[in-house]
Amino acid sequence: MTVGAALMALVLVVRFLPPDRYHIYPFCPFRALTGLYCPGCGSTHAMAALLAGRWSEAWHSNALAVILFPVIGVFLVPYFYTALRYNCTRAIVVPPLAGKAAVAATLLFGLLRNLTR
Repeated sequence: MTVGAALMALVLVVRFLPPDRYHIYPFCPFRALTGLYCPGCGSTHAMAALLAGRWSEAWHSNALAVILFPVIGVFLVPYFYTALRYNCTRAIVVPPLAGKAAVAATLLFGLLRNLTR
């Protein structure tokens, strides 16, 4: 329940205090040290653009985040439903192959976005 409230608060903060207008969000230490984009760079901007309905801006900020936000939601919605409906929690189980595929896709995305910029 607390995690759900924290996530909702985060969504509201990003929606009403967008990162392109308010500089309260942390910087990326990987980008500060190397000058390269990490796979997560731009994901806050992408989330703010998605919440405002600006799909192309979100895709340009971080395409991987635009793809992964709904996928993560598919895993989290049943978890929160069970927690709220039955007052119990269960482990979120990600199949090993799916986890390895996600890591590989994230690394490939990080490599390709730096080669194409």
